[in-house]
Amino acid sequence: LDTAAEASELLGPETPVVDHLGAQLGALMAVAATAGRDKLTLHLDERFEAFGAWLEQLVAESTGKHGVGILPVLGEGPGAPDPDVRLHVLLGDTGIDPATLGAPWVHLPVEEPEDLGAQIVLWEWATTLAGVVLGINPFDQPDVESAKRAARALLERSADAVGSSTAEPVTSDVDHALGLLRPGDALVLAAFVDPALEPQLQASRRVLGDRAGVATTLGIGPRFLHSTGQLHKFGSDRQVVVQVVRPDGGEDVGVHDVPFTFGQLLRAQADGDLAALADAGKRAVRAPLDVLLELGA
Repeated sequence: LDTAAEASELLGPETPVVDHLGAQLGALMAVAATAGRDKLTLHLDERFEAFGAWLEQLVAESTGKHGVGILPVLGEGPGAPDPDVRLHVLLGDTGIDPATLGAPWVHLPVEEPEDLGAQIVLWEWATTLAGVVLGINPFDQPDVESAKRAARALLERSADAVGSSTAEPVTSDVDHALGLLRPGDALVLAAFVDPALEPQLQASRRVLGDRAGVATTLGIGPRFLHSTGQLHKFGSDRQVVVQVVRPDGGEDVGVHDVPFTFGQLLRAQADGDLAALADAGKRAVRAPLDVLLELGA
């Protein structure tokens, strides 16, 4: 709180732009995005890795609307594919030589965990002003409910309807998904699976990114619906979504006093997100979990 208060004084509305790091960072993010560098690639000091999830939500949900947006990319190191679409931000002591990144970069020194309070204030200013430059309101979330509405409709129809999505296109062919990619795109893995599988899916993500030569992200559902989910559906059409769901069958648990199980609820959320992507005209396919896991094995 002390470092946040200090940053608030330094980054107040009376601070000239030439001295306002939030204004400079926000303008750079927005101008980079309009020039095609809309994959904000974040490299974090290992002490602050968890901070990346907060940054991801802040930037993606605030800017991903009305056909524009900045896609945060976490977990990709130096040498990641397609440097022409990236703006790199190094937060703290990452051990990365910026000269190896092959793209524009910014380094934000962070010495102690307490300094993250100042970073929160800085990034809120930067994201706000990036939204202004991009011509959108960074404080609203006009489309965040679309996947939820579709999921609720499935559950209300009946538990038997869950798992029978009407969303198109859907395919089990990962190569088909890669064939949908266009220059400058990112490949988004949206995985409605056990979070314990995240390390294995990260390995698969790297394989697919290298194969396709594009930036990649991984979101675990339904968590990512509250971070990058709005950008997937209502940001710029510069990503292909590969949705992954857990196989049918296996252990399941009922939900008290409602006619569906937790497994059916999760599938309804996945089906609802896929339907919302299709309704928004986005490129999205569904791939089986075992195919993805084999890629990273």
